[in-house]
Order: sequence, then C-alpha cells, then structure tokens
Amino acid sequence: MDEVKLRALIRHARKYCPYYVFLPPLQIREPINGYFKKIPLLSRQTVQSQHTRLLSLKGDTNGWRKVQTTGRTGEPIKVILSQEAQAVDAVLLSLHIDRLLGSTEWRRGRMYHLTLHAGSSSRTIHALWHDEGWITKWNLVRAWQESDQKFYEALAIIQDCVVTMMPSVAELMCARMQNINKKNIPRPLLILLSGEMVSTELKSKVSATFGCPVSSLYTMAEVGIVGSEKPGESSYQVEEKSAIVEILNGDGESLLDGQEGELVVTPLNNYAMPLIRYRTGDRGYWVDSKASPPAFRIVDARRPKLLRTSDGKFINSVRFAKIMASLGLDDYGIDQHQDGSIAFSYASRLSNITEENLNLIKTVIRGSLGPGTEIKFHKVTNSTTLEAGTRIDTVDLNKVNAEPLGPDIPTITKWLRERLQDVHGIEYACLTGSSLDPGSTTRFSDIDLNIMVQNDPDNQKWLNLGRELKSHIPRLSCNFDTLIDFSKRAPLLTVRLLSEQVPLFAILNESVLPRPPRSSICLNGLYWTQEAIAIISHRTTDTTRPIDQDPIFESWLVVKWILTSLRYKYVASGEKNTSTKTILDRLQFDQDVPVPWKADLTRIVNISREIAPPPYFDQNEFEDYAKLATSFIRLTQRYLMKILESE
Repeated sequence: MDEVKLRALIRHARKYCPYYVFLPPLQIREPINGYFKKIPLLSRQTVQSQHTRLLSLKGDTNGWRKVQTTGRTGEPIKVILSQEAQAVDAVLLSLHIDRLLGSTEWRRGRMYHLTLHAGSSSRTIHALWHDEGWITKWNLVRAWQESDQKFYEALAIIQDCVVTMMPSVAELMCARMQNINKKNIPRPLLILLSGEMVSTELKSKVSATFGCPVSSLYTMAEVGIVGSEKPGESSYQVEEKSAIVEILNGDGESLLDGQEGELVVTPLNNYAMPLIRYRTGDRGYWVDSKASPPAFRIVDARRPKLLRTSDGKFINSVRFAKIMASLGLDDYGIDQHQDGSIAFSYASRLSNITEENLNLIKTVIRGSLGPGTEIKFHKVTNSTTLEAGTRIDTVDLNKVNAEPLGPDIPTITKWLRERLQDVHGIEYACLTGSSLDPGSTTRFSDIDLNIMVQNDPDNQKWLNLGRELKSHIPRLSCNFDTLIDFSKRAPLLTVRLLSEQVPLFAILNESVLPRPPRSSICLNGLYWTQEAIAIISHRTTDTTRPIDQDPIFESWLVVKWILTSLRYKYVASGEKNTSTKTILDRLQFDQDVPVPWKADLTRIVNISREIAPPPYFDQNEFEDYAKLATSFIRLTQRYLMKILESE
C-alpha cells in the first residue's frame, strides 16, 4: 500500500469533493490503515446517483476525460479521469509491454485497440509514451461483415504491432480466423487482453492463432490499470503506484490468502473523481498478500451478456446501456427466454419510468433485435439481481459471428410488407437508402420508406402510421407523398428512386414515374455543385469549428459529397444505375479523374465504413479531405456545363 498517495487522495477528496465531506479529519500521525477501513464501500449505484458530488471542485478540467462503462451487471456509470490518472496508466502499460518484449522500439509505432461492439467509436490519438507513437481504437464490427478475404486484408495492418482487446473479442477473432489460411493471419508483436476474465486456455488459443505472445492486465474503464499479469502465472500483481486492492467477504472483512471474496479497488491517481473503496463486482482471492507487490487471482469477472436477434444472431446487451443512462435508469434487467420476446424489468423505486420512456425503450430494443420483437415490462421491488442478457459461455461462439449492426434488410422488408399490405390508400411503397447498399453502409446509414398515397399525404392517418413504423424500426425515415408530388422532386432523387428501390409491393417504373430529361439533371446538378462548394468552403474557413473532429463522420460526409457529384456526372452521361457499387466501379474507368484521386477516395470510403482504421484527424487532414471533395465537385461542374453548352 502506498500510504503517501492514499493520504494525499483522502485529504483531497475530503476537501474538494462534496460527497466525502462526512470523512473525519485525517491526523498526521494517525494510522492510515485503520482510518481507511472505516470508509464505507462505494457501489456502482452510488457512483451513478452521486456522480456530481463525487467530482472534484479543483483541477484542470481541460485534461479530464469522461468514460462510460457498464461493468459486470450492465449498470451504466460515468466516471471522469484526471490527466494524472491517464498518464500513470500510460506509464504502467508501456512498462508492462517493455518487460514482455524486452525492448522499447515498439513505442515508436502504432498500437491498436480492437473492439466488436456496434456503439463503439473509432479514433486515433497520440500516445503518451513517445512523440512518434499512436493509439488507434478500431471498431471492427463493420469490417466483420465483409468476406473472409476482405476481412483478412483489412486486418493485415496489425502485423508487427501491439494489439489490445477484450477476451470476448479475442474469442470471436480466434473463431473467425479458423476460416483463413494460417499463413495469411497477421502476426502482432504482442496481444494484451483486459476488461474481462482471462483464462489460461484462452491465452493459449489466442497465442496459437496469431503466433505471438499473449499477456493480460486487470483493468476497469472506471479505475484504470489495477494489476499486471505475472509472467508464466495466471495471477496478477497489484500495481501499487496505481491502486489499492482489497478482497472482502460479504460483511466487508478482509480475507486471508486463498479465501474467495469481492475485489474492492481504490485508484490512487484520479483526483478528478476519487473512487475510494470501489466495489468492482469481480471475485478473486489472494495468492500472496504479503508479497511486494501482492499477488491475486480472479475467479469470476465481468463477461458480456448476449441477446438473440429475430434472424438468429447475437448482440451484446451493453448496446442498450447508453440510452438507459440517458434516461436515468440505473436498475434494470433485460431477459430473454425465447426468440422474439423480451422481458424488461426495472426497480420500483425509479420515478422516471414514464409512458414516453417505456415507448422509447421499446423502440431502441426493436431497433436492435427486430421490428416484431415483443417487449413486456415488469416492475420489481428487489433489483439486486437484475442483469441483462445471457452469459456468453452459454452460447456457441460459432453462431455468434460478432455483433450485427441491427436487423437485416430481408427481415425489415418482410415485416413492412406484412404491416402495410392491408393499409388502404397506398399506391406504391419502396425502400431506399444507403443501408440497403453493402458498398456504402456506415454507422450513419438510414433506411428511407417512400410511400405514395392516393391523396392528402399530410393526413393524420399517415403521421400516425409513420410514428408506429419508426417505433419498430428506429433507422426508418418515412416519406409520404402523392405520385405527382414525388415526380416534382429533385431530378437525381427521382433517378435514384427508380434505380435503387426495394419494392414492398408494385414496382415503381418509368411508366409510372418518368425519368427526368438530361437537361434537368444538368441544371439541377450545377445548382447542387455551387451549394456544395460554398458549404465546404465555409466549413474549411470556419474558425469556430471544434478542433477535435470525428474522423468517421468527416470521412462519411466527404464520401457523400463525392458520390453525389459522380452520380450527377454519370447520370448526365446516360447511366441508369446509381448504386454506390456501380458508381465506384465506373469511377475506376473514368479517364477524367486522376488516378491519385481514385486512390484517395477508396481510402476515405474504407475509413468511413470503418473497414480501415481511422487516421489522426487534425486540421491538415481535414483540409485534405475538403480539397479532394471540392476537386471532384468542380470536375462534375465543368462536365455538366459542357453538356448544356452542346445542347
């Protein structure tokens, strides 16, 4: 135990954190151990409900970082980490890797943190351990949807790099790699597993699959690095500069070596939001509590909990944590006893369970599990055992195949056909949108439902129908109009509707919705190019724009502009198919477009779809993206003007 650090943390917490005002003064010569043991344990529920009071009133907030985690039971909490805590974690992590590799050369390269969770973001930041080092968090869930060959090609970038991931992700990766020729599997320098319980068998499997050393850290998002694996053993040594570890029985009493209990952790460097004697929910025992540093072993730790979708796939119940946190729900459980049916339990003490919130919860769950999912709500008085989903070790990993992005299009199409077939007044109905096109699906993709009605598209009947459909399919955007009004829309929208539609019933063809003349396409395209260039110029020169940009969003936006410009160009030349795949295939043979532009666009398309890791996105990268988009748009502008001049 680092008594100096603990004394400093307690004094800071008592003085600057409203939650800890109940603590008595810590005298200079007072034994710290006795004082420390009298501090009440801190539960996840308390951290969630007392979040504001746990925050320090002193400190440089510019360096603070917010993390959100669901831990063992799926209960979401937000924790603020100070810059000091982040720096200590970086030091401990880098030193652990140094020991394992016997070298510091890796610090000059890129470390990859791989995730497989639909809500996870992708981003690259500077590493704290070297001026030339980078850390890339890469959400593989979209790359996972690709063929084995394309998935391998995307993953090749981790060759000779340090890689970190959660054990459940590693299990899925090993299962997927069975389909790939062993010679083609990338070989990282080292794989570090953390965030969940790690078995010796799993480490051996990961090492055999990737042909590299595998180690583990005992970490939690809310407290940082607690312990590092002892080489050759299945135990962890406490990182005493980072945390204090206790192992307690149900009465809060300290246990002897070999006695199993709950791990309670006190992170020593987080002055932004001190968590003193924090209950982790993990269970373990001391291997040698008297050693320096002490060694412990985990016997039961946080594991992902899975739910089955309507098409037989599995998703991690953590997907619902953020929306539940935004609604202020800290005690809830999601249970599934059969496909297509969910039981949602919540604590009776919660006062914010309104009819509106229940409807929102239904929408969120159906958006992940399928539009026809039945949801039953249960109010419970004892919420201590509420959990979400099924433990992953009860599921055949070969059937999990990573987390899907949501119900597939055939499932959605089938449900919509059944729902709309008896609705009076609909003439045509079809789906469009980038979610239907595998070549352009991103985290920002949506589904457009275009419904042509006989008359009065603003009638309350259609508004109510749109609300009902969206409650079952959150990504759905409903457009109601008469056929005449649809024909008056922007010419490119009409062409795309004819080309990219997925009919629900009655195919919409050119005899029903006439294709716009080329002159209309060109005139509308010229107007669009002027508007697009003006918008890009404004964004590039806007000094109030946040410096910290989302590389995935910026990539998606640039790709959207470029694809729209190419659609105008190719449709004006007679192309009828406007799907992203067709446009990108045609681009490869377009001699008007310089080869470097094509390569840059391919790279940005892959980044926008997260089948390639994101770059570090600074002002220079932002401006390069803008220049590329403007170049494509100006090329289209000149092409359209030439056509109009010749007619």
